[in-house]
Amino acid sequence: TLRCVLMGYYLLDHENPNARRRANGKRGWYYPTRTQPIRGIVVHTPQALNIDGPDDYTAEAVARFFARVDRPASAHVNIDSDSTVDLLPDDHTAFHAAGVNSATLGAEVGWRHDMWLDDPALTTLVLERFAVWAAPRCIAYDIPVVRVKTKTGWNTGAKGFLTHAATETWRGHPGRRRDPGQTYPWEQFFDLLNAEIDRLNGEQMITTGDTGNAVSKIQKALNGWRPSLSLDVDGQFGPITKNAVSAYQRSADIAASGAVDGITMALLMEYVPDWIDNHTPPAPPSGIQPGTKVKIIGRDVTITGKIEET
Repeated sequence: TLRCVLMGYYLLDHENPNARRRANGKRGWYYPTRTQPIRGIVVHTPQALNIDGPDDYTAEAVARFFARVDRPASAHVNIDSDSTVDLLPDDHTAFHAAGVNSATLGAEVGWRHDMWLDDPALTTLVLERFAVWAAPRCIAYDIPVVRVKTKTGWNTGAKGFLTHAATETWRGHPGRRRDPGQTYPWEQFFDLLNAEIDRLNGEQMITTGDTGNAVSKIQKALNGWRPSLSLDVDGQFGPITKNAVSAYQRSADIAASGAVDGITMALLMEYVPDWIDNHTPPAPPSGIQPGTKVKIIGRDVTITGKIEET
């Protein structure tokens, strides 16, 4: 099965005309800063699926919704069975779960709260994709693979995964939200997440003296993160690249070793310019539009490129 990953921060590229203008000069339902360290991930479900045969457009449809909604609502990522749409950088505060926004990331996981047991194969695809997104953040922000179930625990500094339903109950609105649902497969998700964390932690370190395409990709990502660096994309991991990596790691609040491990690589890849230039809106159900930058992932092949008209 080949899967498409739309790259870039959708809500930064597609301003919401109904939202306020923020300190970054863009209109949107979010703050472009944070006031607290990230210590949790809130799991949401969009409650409205958009599946057309073998193709799942739920994440794309929710991205379009957030880009035009007339009330404060956003998230950091939308995930469905075949797409991941990044909405906001981690260092932005999304409006997704009142009362905990400042210290959490919001993930819209594309399924209905009452459908987790209906299609085990599709559920697994959604959870696998969610685990891939969540794993580098669990490592970067020291978020344990556990649930935070009580308001007292959260208020006294607990870290982990929260449900949208719980955060609404903590605000005095029990039953107002039910997502991600009573049958959300936490054990399966946590097994997948732990496996992905282990994989990232086991990735080979890329460091001073290394050469090749992986180093070039790192240099492209660093330039995408901070264009003023203007690193030569020469595939040579020298002291200038090391210093730039250290600067990025400090900004991401991870150990500033100057070497690229699995977690640093996973987070940096969101900035690779080849993937985010000319980003176009998520495609309507008729298919991906010509010109969209995509990454196609298969069991034995990874292709990054642009869809052309045929």
